[in-house]
Amino acid sequence: MVFSGHTHQHLDLQGPGVRHVWVPSSAFVLPDDMQVRVGEKVVGIGMVDLSGSVARFDLWCPDEMKRHDLRSLAFYAEMTGALS
Repeated sequence: MVFSGHTHQHLDLQGPGVRHVWVPSSAFVLPDDMQVRVGEKVVGIGMVDLSGSVARFDLWCPDEMKRHDLRSLAFYAEMTGALS
């Protein structure tokens, strides 16, 4: 298995002999005009179980987790000069 984070998207693909898992952000998504949609733009928690001879991955997306659009946050606007 190959795990990758910081993509702000979730993707789970099985290739020849290897599984690729993109673990989503736990808080932020990037709008489609800022980042091409390749996987699911969800927020969640990834759990990996490496016990035994099989690796297992579960994605949890509790209803209580809020998807924040990065551009809607004041600190992002301040950092990029969008407030001026």
